Amino acid sequence: MIGALDLGAGDLLLFGAGTVLLLLYLGLRIAGRDPLAGNPSPPGRARELEAFAVLLLSILVQVFVAGGLAAVGRAGETTIVLAATAAATAVAGMAALMLLRGAGPAGPAVRGAGAGVLGFVASFPVVATVLLGWKALLSDLGGSTAEQPILTSLRADLPVFFLVAVIGAPLSEEIIFRGLLHGALRRRFGMAVAAIISAAIWAAVHRHLPTAPAHFVLGVALSLTYEKTGTLWGPIAFHAAFNGWQFAQVAAGGR
Repeated sequence: MIGALDLGAGDLLLFGAGTVLLLLYLGLRIAGRDPLAGNPSPPGRARELEAFAVLLLSILVQVFVAGGLAAVGRAGETTIVLAATAAATAVAGMAALMLLRGAGPAGPAVRGAGAGVLGFVASFPVVATVLLGWKALLSDLGGSTAEQPILTSLRADLPVFFLVAVIGAPLSEEIIFRGLLHGALRRRFGMAVAAIISAAIWAAVHRHLPTAPAHFVLGVALSLTYEKTGTLWGPIAFHAAFNGWQFAQVAAGGR
């Protein structure tokens, strides 16, 4: 989830830390030392059609649950958002258990999660630059730069914001887009093509033009994190940290 990012003091601090971390990692790579080398690649047992079927089913379940509750008229917006997110997460989780079961070692979870958080910090300068540059271009062209509608809705209810953005979305989206879709594409087309296609689809699913390029860059970074750590906990922690940063700013009375 990427909102209307305007760099404040906290963002600038994170921007600087991310730049230093990214340069340090690149320096180590140039020197022939990769601090994340030696981790197993994600198994990616799912086939392409299976991965796309899970994605479609997750979206349909989410739409039907939200539409059904809205039609009944007895559930508030908070309940609808929570129920729809929980349904999508359940579909993704059950599919992952069935499709990835017995696919091999999942990778070191704790180390992978830590690398995911560092990946968020390192990628922040790139994502922020792409986001702000694209929004400036859209503004010059007379296009809308309004934030995602769901983000506007979630601002009004911080507990729901946290459950949906920091827990629900990272779990369901990373299982589907990195664990299943990227893994399936990787088996046939290789890592680079899988990262690009899965990131493009992930950006398109968000249906928000002002943040589409930033979502694409973020999706590629999440796929690379998955590849480097060899465990889904890497991109899940990355995604949760990214959304958690936004949540912290909103909770503190910021944007």
